[in-house]
Amino acid sequence: MMWELSQIKILQTNSKIVELILLEKSFSTELMLKWDLNFDDSSKTEVLCKNRIGR
Repeated sequence: MMWELSQIKILQTNSKIVELILLEKSFSTELMLKWDLNFDDSSKTEVLCKNRIGR
């Protein structure tokens, strides 16, 4: 099995950055993840991760 690193695009919100590293197997996936950094709805960070394996 071959593991590859996903391409990562990070969108910054409220001067905070969340870094995400995804290791995916040999298929393409697209994820939209949201984190609540301060445990309140006013400070969410969206991270769009797109795996380009096989493209």
